[in-house]
Amino acid sequence: MFHLANPYAGPSRNGWAFALPAVQGMVTLALVSGGCSSHPPQHAPTGMSVAAEMELPTGRPNEWLLLRIFTSACDISQVQRCVHRELNGRRSGFAIAGMLLLLAVCGWIVDGKDGARRAVAFGALKPNDLVISPDMMARRFGAKLLNPAEMPALFARLHEICRRARLVRSPDLYHLPAPNSMNAYALSGHPRSAIVLTDGLLHRMTEDEVAGILAHEVAHISNNDRFAMDWATSLQRAITVTALAGLAATRSDWGANTALAAFLRSAPSIAQLLYFALSRSRELDADARALDLIDCPHALVAALNKLEHFHTNAQLNPMQAFEDGVARLLRSHPTTYERVGLLARLAC
Repeated sequence: MFHLANPYAGPSRNGWAFALPAVQGMVTLALVSGGCSSHPPQHAPTGMSVAAEMELPTGRPNEWLLLRIFTSACDISQVQRCVHRELNGRRSGFAIAGMLLLLAVCGWIVDGKDGARRAVAFGALKPNDLVISPDMMARRFGAKLLNPAEMPALFARLHEICRRARLVRSPDLYHLPAPNSMNAYALSGHPRSAIVLTDGLLHRMTEDEVAGILAHEVAHISNNDRFAMDWATSLQRAITVTALAGLAATRSDWGANTALAAFLRSAPSIAQLLYFALSRSRELDADARALDLIDCPHALVAALNKLEHFHTNAQLNPMQAFEDGVARLLRSHPTTYERVGLLARLAC
C-alpha cells in the first residue's frame, strides 16, 4: 500500500510523494521540480530521522526523484555495527594476506620459487591440540570449573548469549580465585571451549556488566578468533625463521644487494606490526559483536569503565577515544578509550 503525501511542497518546489513502509522505518519517493533538493522535509515520522538521501534522474529538465530513507537511532546503530564488522573483517583479511605475502617474498629472496613455496608451507597452521578439561585448567591456571547450581543466574545469562551467537555448545565457565584481579579469558579447543572469570571481576561488577564481558568472550569464540591468531602466530614465526635463515646462509653475498638484506632484516618487525593490527581488529570486532548478544549494550561500556578504573584509577572519556601516532601501531590491543568510544557510537 502506498501512503500518498506531499512533504516537499513549498514556495520553490512542487511535487508528489509516496511512502513505502519498511520493516523498521519508512522510505519516501518524491517527484520534485525546481528549488533546492537539500531542503529538509517539513515533517518526519515520529521518532525517526533521515538516514540516507539520494537524487534519481527522471530524464526531464529541472525534475528528479528524491529518495529518502527514514529510520530510528537503533536502526542506524545496527547498520553501523554491520559496517564496522565488515570493515574489521577486511582489515583482518588484509593483515593475514600481508603476512602471507611477506613470508612468500622472504622465501623467494632466499631460494626463488621453491623457497617461497617451502616458506608458505612452513607457515601453515598446525592442528589445534589444546584439550580443555578441568584437570588441565586447574593445573595450568589454577581455575575451578563452575556448575549451574552454584551460579544459576550467571549460567542463564551465558545460555542466552550463546543462543543469540548461535553456538552449538556453551563454553564451560571457570572461576579463578584472584580477588585482586579483574579479568576474563576465552579459550577455544576441542571438543569444548572455556571462559575464565576472576573472583575480582565477579564481585565488583553487576550482573549486566558481567553479561557484557561474557558476550565479548563469547564473540571471540563465535568468531573463531583463536584460529586467526594462531595462524598469525605461525606466520610470524615462519617469517622470522625464514628471514634469519636467509641472512645467515647468504651473508657473504649481500655486498652487491644491500636492499634485499635490509628487507630481510626488517621483515620480522613488519610481521609483528601486522600481527598487532590483526589482534586489534579482532578485539574491536568482538566488542561490536557483543552488542548484539546482550539486552543492555551500555553495560559493556560500564564494565570497561570499571576495568580501566580498577587497573589505572582513571575514568574514561569517550571523547578521547582514538590515539594517533606510532604508539597505536605498537599495541596488540586497542586502548580502552578507543573501545569505549566505539561502543558509545554503536550502542543503541
